[in-house]
Amino acid sequence: MPVSGTPRADRVEPMDNARIAEIFLQIGDMMDYQEENAFKIRSYWKAAETLLALREPASAVAGRGELATLPGIGEIIADKIGQILATGTVPLYERLREQVPPGVQRLLRLPGLTPRLVRILERERGVHAPEDLMRAIAQGLEGLPNVNANDRAQILRAALNYRRQAGESE
Repeated sequence: MPVSGTPRADRVEPMDNARIAEIFLQIGDMMDYQEENAFKIRSYWKAAETLLALREPASAVAGRGELATLPGIGEIIADKIGQILATGTVPLYERLREQVPPGVQRLLRLPGLTPRLVRILERERGVHAPEDLMRAIAQGLEGLPNVNANDRAQILRAALNYRRQAGESE
């Protein structure tokens, strides 16, 4: 792998639809965390949904030049799918991974924690990584702005899931 962290095109493993969808979900989540354009964010999430529902490999659709005919896949997203198929990544994804701290990226991957909740937890409770969730809970979630009871339950579930995954028990 080159120093930049981008896989070399001649060593790229085949990309299945789920992995491409995962990249697009992460792009959308990181863009949402950074409060970028909501239309673009939804475009990446819709592309991920389309790829997961696709009944054939995206590479086959790309080979026929038909990616842009799929629901929610325009020319720009189709081009990005082509780049991912060819190289295993896309410059936007790599740029976002450099801009968004690794701990925040791990928070965004926890089931139940939306980019909005991650932003609020970071700003209001100093949560920068999953390891910080229990401290935030100990400080109390009740007073967090724009966080309702359902959101608080999601934060609790995410913290418990993280502890389970990390092998912590009490």
